Amino acid sequence: MSGNMNENNAQDAGNNMDKDPLKNLTNNLLNNQNSFDLSSIMRVATTLLNNESIINSFTELNKQNQTPAPSTAPEKQENAELASLSEQLEKLSNDFSELKKELLELKELNNYMIKIFKKLYDSKKK
Repeated sequence: MSGNMNENNAQDAGNNMDKDPLKNLTNNLLNNQNSFDLSSIMRVATTLLNNESIINSFTELNKQNQTPAPSTAPEKQENAELASLSEQLEKLSNDFSELKKELLELKELNNYMIKIFKKLYDSKKK
């Protein structure tokens, strides 16, 4: 952090040399609010654009203010988990369908066996 402050102090010292004419120009523009001189505004803009330390300051501020891209690793893991859960759910659904078919077949067999036992019972009864 102290290294960062030293860099900022060095930049400020370099900026102070260029600030006075720029400050005078901007103060003149602000003091005379009734008339805006387009050429003065353009001179300020040109001075700002030609000043490398100002451009570098904005570049560094931009780098500092940029938020890192959100990591997609948790999102990918979540998607993989959802895909896995979806596959498991589909497998369970298929298993339940098969069990349902087997249950229906067992019911039919049960009904058939009941009929056979009734016939046997009735035939022995006679």
